[in-house]
Amino acid sequence: MRLLLISFFALLTLNVAAQPKLTKTAFVSFYSELEDVTATNYSGTSELNIENGKLLFSFAIQSFYFENSLMQQHFNEADVMNSKEFPRAKFVGEITNNTAINYSVNGEYYVKVKGQLTIKGKTNPIELKATIKITNGKIEANAGFKIDRYLFGVDGKEGSISQILEIKVKAIYE
Repeated sequence: MRLLLISFFALLTLNVAAQPKLTKTAFVSFYSELEDVTATNYSGTSELNIENGKLLFSFAIQSFYFENSLMQQHFNEADVMNSKEFPRAKFVGEITNNTAINYSVNGEYYVKVKGQLTIKGKTNPIELKATIKITNGKIEANAGFKIDRYLFGVDGKEGSISQILEIKVKAIYE
């Protein structure tokens, strides 16, 4: 009986460890150099499967915040992000060198991420470098990369936003 209880708790512990890591406060920002515009969003959802490196990020377009409310309104209009028809942006991919990360040891790991980014209904492949920082069981993922907004159908008024946007992403999983 004692061996059965020990086996049960060992299986339970393994099952909990294999559960995906989640956050509902993932951060994303984009920066346009042309007009020196930054927009931020702190309400993204993300899931990280530490067993296989599968990764998912999803952000509500209407949750981006601009200092200038007129820019925020314009951003959500049909000719720019069309957030009514395309309410979310998402990334589905994986950490390609996930086996290099020891999620039970504190440290900073440099990783490669590959996947599909969907914005405004258009999906494009993306590859980027990121960091994973482990601190006492807490996992922090950070990445910075650039995208060409035209590849995702983001038009808008010419001269109002750069063609190449700088993106920053941060997620803390517990």
